[in-house]
Amino acid sequence: MLFRIDPRPFEVALAEAQARLASGEATLAQAQQNLQRIRDAHAVNAASQNELDQAIMRERVAAAEVELAKAQIAAAQLQIDYTTIESPIRGRIGRALRDVGSYVDAGQNGLLAVVQQVDPMYVRYSVTETEMLRFQRQLAANQIIVPDIDAIELEVTLADGTVYPYRGRINFVDVQVDLATGTTVIRGEVPNPDGMLRPGQFIHASVLGIERVNAIRVPQSAVTRSPMGAAVMVVNDEGRVEPRPVVLGEWSGEHDWIIESGLFPGDRVIIDHLMMIRPGMAVEPREASHLTGVSAGAGAGAGADAAADETGEASS
Repeated sequence: MLFRIDPRPFEVALAEAQARLASGEATLAQAQQNLQRIRDAHAVNAASQNELDQAIMRERVAAAEVELAKAQIAAAQLQIDYTTIESPIRGRIGRALRDVGSYVDAGQNGLLAVVQQVDPMYVRYSVTETEMLRFQRQLAANQIIVPDIDAIELEVTLADGTVYPYRGRINFVDVQVDLATGTTVIRGEVPNPDGMLRPGQFIHASVLGIERVNAIRVPQSAVTRSPMGAAVMVVNDEGRVEPRPVVLGEWSGEHDWIIESGLFPGDRVIIDHLMMIRPGMAVEPREASHLTGVSAGAGAGAGADAAADETGEASS
C-alpha cells in the first residue's frame, strides 16, 4: 500500500445503500405476500384480473429496487476499495507528489507518485531510415545472415564503458518511421535483477547474432579519410606502395571497417607507419602478427618499420 485516501464519505454512502437494500427487501417481502393473497382470491373469483396485474407489477418494482440497492452497495464498496492505493507493479517509486491532507481528484491533482518497473527493463534505440533500407538490401542480396528475432541478443554498454553483465532480447520493432526524426524505434527487454539500470539512463546497445558474410574488413588504423573520400595504402605485386580508394561500410567490432568496394581478397593493406611511406615507395613485406581477428598480412620496410594486413574473406 502506497497511499490512503479518507474513506469516511464513501463509508457513509455504503451505509445508505445498505439501508436502501434493507428497505427494499422489506417492501419486496410485503409485495410478494400481497401477490400471493390476490392470486389465491383470484383463483376463487374473489379478486379481479386488474387487481392481480397490479399486484404482479408492484412485486416486480420491489424486486427491481432490491437489485438497484445491491448495485449501489457494490459501487460504494468499489469507491472504498479505491481509497487504498496499492502499487500495480513491482518496481521503484519516486517521491510522493501529494502531502497528507491535500485533495485528490480525477484531474490534474490525481497524480500521487510514479512507480517504474526496473526488472526487466526496456531498452529503446532508433535506427535511421537509411540504415533500415541498407539492412533490407543486404538481406535480399544474401550478404547477411539474420537468425530468428528470438535468437537476437542485445549487449548493453554503460556510460562508463563497462559491459552490462546481462544480455537482453528484442521484443518490439515499430512498423512506421517517425516523420520528425526519420528513424524507426526498436525495443529490447533486459534483465535487471541488481537494479544497475535506471529509467531514463543512456546506454549503448549492440545487436548480436546478425552475421555479415564474405566481408572484407581492415583495421581502422589502415584507413585514411579526406574530402576526396576514404583510401588505404596497399602493397602491389611489384612491392611498392599504392593508394587505393575504398568505399566504407559498417563497423565490424570496435576496431575494424567493413570495405564495400575497392579491395579484393589477397590485397595487402598497410596498417601502420602510414606517415612514413609515400606512393611508389619500395617496401619489404612483413607479417602483421600482432593482429587478432583478421587475416595476417605482409608489411613494408624501406626505412619505415611499417606493417600491412592481407585482407580476405571473413565474417563479422
